[in-house]
Amino acid sequence: MNFEELPNELIISMFEYLYPIDLFQTFYGLNIRINQLISNNFKICEINLQSIRKQVFFIICSSFPSIHDKITSLILSGNDETPNLPELFLQNGFTLTGFTRLKSLTLDSINSFEILQLFLSQCHFLSNLQIFNCKKLHEEEQILSILEFIWHLSNLKSVRLKDSLHFGKMFKYITNISSSIETLLFDNVIQLDFDGFINLIHHSVKLQQICMTMESSHSYLRITERFSSIISLKLLHKGIRYGLINFLKAFPNLIDLSVETEGTFIDGYQWEDLIHHSLLNLERFQFQMNVLLLRIDDADVEQRIDELLNTFRSLFWLEERQWFVRCRWTQSSDQIQTTFYSLPYSFEKFVAYEKSKSTCLNQDEFCSYDQVNMLTYNDSINGLFSLANNSQVCFSKIQQLAIEYPFKEHIWSFIPTLNMLKSLHVRFQDKIHSVLFQSLLDKSPNLYELSIQSKIPLENAFFQFQNSSIRRLDLTKIVHLSNRNISLFDHKSLVNSSIGRQCQVLLINIRRKDEIIYLTENMPNLRALICLREGQIKSSSIVEEKFHQWLKESLPLSISININTTYIYLWR
Repeated sequence: MNFEELPNELIISMFEYLYPIDLFQTFYGLNIRINQLISNNFKICEINLQSIRKQVFFIICSSFPSIHDKITSLILSGNDETPNLPELFLQNGFTLTGFTRLKSLTLDSINSFEILQLFLSQCHFLSNLQIFNCKKLHEEEQILSILEFIWHLSNLKSVRLKDSLHFGKMFKYITNISSSIETLLFDNVIQLDFDGFINLIHHSVKLQQICMTMESSHSYLRITERFSSIISLKLLHKGIRYGLINFLKAFPNLIDLSVETEGTFIDGYQWEDLIHHSLLNLERFQFQMNVLLLRIDDADVEQRIDELLNTFRSLFWLEERQWFVRCRWTQSSDQIQTTFYSLPYSFEKFVAYEKSKSTCLNQDEFCSYDQVNMLTYNDSINGLFSLANNSQVCFSKIQQLAIEYPFKEHIWSFIPTLNMLKSLHVRFQDKIHSVLFQSLLDKSPNLYELSIQSKIPLENAFFQFQNSSIRRLDLTKIVHLSNRNISLFDHKSLVNSSIGRQCQVLLINIRRKDEIIYLTENMPNLRALICLREGQIKSSSIVEEKFHQWLKESLPLSISININTTYIYLWR
């Protein structure tokens, strides 16, 4: 029996197992009947226009008139895998005005003020807005205009800004008052100064939860008012200790507090005094303090660590709250790199340190690090986990792993599974041992991205390694590639390998124009090619307009081309 002969009920049941993108890519356009089944039975869902082929993008957009009133969440991205997607969306007459049920919108890597403003103006009923990677948007008047527009959206409850470098300094000038925003999440480089934070609070009257980066100075010692509406605070702090303490006193109704510091250490007695006198409602408290200590001649390092941990061994910590603390450290001849953190560990990133001690009576307690999804492991520097001392430590939900090769196989004692691993960055210091590296790939059945960094030549035999799930390959950090001309033979070993044939996104150093043509013609599944310009095509003698025109004439018309002085982006 052919698929088209199946009854409608069975086809609809099959469709329910597919993600919307896969459903449209595979079945939409097959015939009028299938199109109607998809449109009439399409359930309320999220449409994610990241990491897709250009052809699939147009298929999905052409279906919008029949499903736009069922979409509650939409992600639009102009990142390196889908360059120019937002522009194409608008150039083809698509708008967001018909998305009457749209509640959540994510705008990623949109660095055009006009496009960003236009999308926001079409979404008056949003309750959740996320804006990522607007690093190139730096005109202060434009940024302020965007922020004023966001604070004017009357139904907006949650705002997340990430990797938007210049936004933080403009909050001090906001004039619109939001009566709806309850949650603000500022990730990575969004940094508020004193005046910006005060003004932001005054113009977000229903704010309850905030995640932010703060660099405290003596200005924070001037805070006298209290922000009673805030019940949840997640803070990355840089700056002076007493600035942080005085800042936290301004949140008397905090229930949930998470603090990560760089260079600032607050001992257990000081935390205890702060909580007893100013944070009486605090129920959940997580912290991580990263501190560099200078070594004192002939001083016992472990004794010094014990002295600091002892401040967290009072009745308040061990009995009243039953909050426990661990210190990890590594030492050199003149300094001690330490991190003190609450247990269980509750942060996404983890950097390996050699030695460990906690305030728990049983040192093997709280050895699960399920919250960690990004792990950096360097065997030669950290020697992090010896089997004898750390056999109970467990990272079971790693999604991003950075590891130096060669590594010792005892890592599998504390990383029992890599089933959730999506991104792997490997730094090669030596020739590749095929069995060891292949075993790493075999343990990663859902790996999407493989990034290679190497100071030695990458042999063609490297591409004989196999992993059926890899779709993104980054080869731009291989030093030797930039030091000599690349022959097509090197590229042939890639395109003829299983990893090359299945690769959909390739980042690679390119020295000659013909290499671009060769890769696009010989990698059938490639949808995005990101070329780091070197050699001839980075030379000051090259005329950009003529080079762009040559690419347009040499590549199929269906391929979008975006060029800057460093990269060439192709999307098809």
